[in-house]
Amino acid sequence: MRDVDFTNRVIIVGRSYSPGRNGELILQGTKGRKLRHVPLIDALQPYAKEAAVAKAPDALLFDGILGGRLTGGTFKRAVGWEMIRSVLGRPDFKVKDLRHTFATMMLDAGVSANDTKDVLGHSSLQVTDIYTRARAASRAAAVLDNHINGPEMVQKHEMKGEAKD
Repeated sequence: MRDVDFTNRVIIVGRSYSPGRNGELILQGTKGRKLRHVPLIDALQPYAKEAAVAKAPDALLFDGILGGRLTGGTFKRAVGWEMIRSVLGRPDFKVKDLRHTFATMMLDAGVSANDTKDVLGHSSLQVTDIYTRARAASRAAAVLDNHINGPEMVQKHEMKGEAKD
């Protein structure tokens, strides 16, 4: 498996399949034509190692349910996407939203915007900055929410003799 580097804990993304005119899948380079090194976190290592067993060097790490290519549709069926959306209460939740979640989690974990840009294959920091701005707004909302509704406010009301609800 040439695209999985267990020693350096990365999956190297340098190719993708896209649907052709007749529904066939065509192997091509990635959208940005650059290799991406996606972190392979410890929690995923056992699954990746199991999937890599007895695979040819050029094989993909994960296949579809019946052994074919893993497309958006086969992924959704394999993971029960409709049930996931239902449980989340998010009928509008798309597979691409997982990419946005990943980007936000990387930034929240302290990964630099430049490294996040490289992992995601963005052409510029301006594209990655979308996640930075969304993250900042989300954090500001959380801080304000905690300030307005948090434990400190409850204690202040109790000290003034106001009754609890």
